[in-house]
Amino acid sequence: MKYCILLALILFNITVLCRGEFQVGAGKRVVTPDPLLPVSGGIGTSHPTTQKLGNLWVRAMVLDKDGSRMAIVGADFLGFPKVRYF
Repeated sequence: MKYCILLALILFNITVLCRGEFQVGAGKRVVTPDPLLPVSGGIGTSHPTTQKLGNLWVRAMVLDKDGSRMAIVGADFLGFPKVRYF
């Protein structure tokens, strides 16, 4: 699956580059919350977090051709705990 996406992006880049100006931008940002949130996104209820083992990142790549833009975004987390109002 990863190789199919990579191949599609390479072919897209080649065809666009042959037709005129093409721009690509990429970036990443740490989005680790402080204080830490409970662990969620799996099966069952959320659990309190006791330690930070690394940072959570969001990475993005934006492709631009003649004002038409496409963004590919990847995030290191599955979800956020439900907010409870008491």
